[in-house]
Amino acid sequence: MKLLVALPTYHTGACVAAQAVGHLYVQHPEWQITQFEAVGSLLTAGFNRCWAHALNLRDKGELTHLLMLHDDVRPIGDDWLDVLLREMETADAQVLSAIIPIKDARGLTSTALDTDPWAPMRFTMHQIHEDIGPTWTDDRLLFNTGCMLVDFSGDWVEKVCFTINDRIARDEKGEWKADVESEDWNFSRQCHALGVRVAVTRAVEVHHFGINYFSSGLVWGEAVDFQNATQL
Repeated sequence: MKLLVALPTYHTGACVAAQAVGHLYVQHPEWQITQFEAVGSLLTAGFNRCWAHALNLRDKGELTHLLMLHDDVRPIGDDWLDVLLREMETADAQVLSAIIPIKDARGLTSTALDTDPWAPMRFTMHQIHEDIGPTWTDDRLLFNTGCMLVDFSGDWVEKVCFTINDRIARDEKGEWKADVESEDWNFSRQCHALGVRVAVTRAVEVHHFGINYFSSGLVWGEAVDFQNATQL
């Protein structure tokens, strides 16, 4: 295993996942592990710097896998990366994303079905734990990049990048509204277009830090994405 841990961040302060990342060196002294921190206020520029660095390492034979880990996400458990690797192998996935709750009280996640270009149906913590298996995929799956493991052995990794799309348009009532296609959902769509095998998992619990932390290991919040569920 030749692993790059990519840490995009807005600041140079402490990363909440620092202890979890540091544990990898103790757990797997046989691995070749490097870290790359992309600091800056432009979100996708940081992601793309991480990805470009991974490509350069791969070209030199120094990388097999990329782990993208946001600075407000903490994976839980001593063997969390081993679990991700196991689930990736079991699912035969080239990209595996840990399911992460959004940082508010609704219990929504950024894992979704591509039911609408601008307002896809997001899964809730209820659905993730009660209706779906631990690791799964779907032809319409939109996933997040907050704790994402990528197998860099395919040439598809040279054909993607991270970008955010925005628009201002009238809604069904004729009122103006702002829409956004987030970088993770745009990246998901690029992967599908290239035939990349993707999957998501709740087998690794993560905490998403804001004013408090929001856990993926519990059932909480609303039952469904009431805002976008009508898109199904």
